[in-house]
Amino acid sequence: MKSTRKSSTGFTIIEALLAIVLVGALLVASLQTASTSAAAQYKAGERAMGRYLAQGLMSDILQKVYEDPNNVTLVLGVDTLNFELPISKSNYNDVDDYNGWTESPPQDQDGTVIPGFTDWSRSVLVEWVNASNISQTSATESCAKRITVTVKHNNITIATLVAIKCRVS
Repeated sequence: MKSTRKSSTGFTIIEALLAIVLVGALLVASLQTASTSAAAQYKAGERAMGRYLAQGLMSDILQKVYEDPNNVTLVLGVDTLNFELPISKSNYNDVDDYNGWTESPPQDQDGTVIPGFTDWSRSVLVEWVNASNISQTSATESCAKRITVTVKHNNITIATLVAIKCRVS
């Protein structure tokens, strides 16, 4: 009597389990990569929106004159004697009027809320700086002002933009 052995032509259960584990590991790795990519794209978009908001406000500020010709007190900020109210930037006529300005949500120059930015805020700091070394602040008029616009989303700083405005003789 001859015994014939049948050869196996299919997968064994061990081979099938190894294939499932391998495919599962590749699937997890690809999902993690996709998740990381989506998070990076979101952050990049958020930074771009922050820069957009900072540049818009900085542009509004830099269009103003260096100082109010009617301001004799030489202080940074709004001049209430000239009816510049700290609740609306629509009457601001010089750079330092914006010192201490905060808005949430961001607004256009006329006070209209910019749609789509409910959880965003912008703030401004104006300081006198040493004209020969702009990294040094000055307590008194120095012919140069450093303007810092900070943009936050959900109370997290997204963008900061700094500019210098000098008195032109």
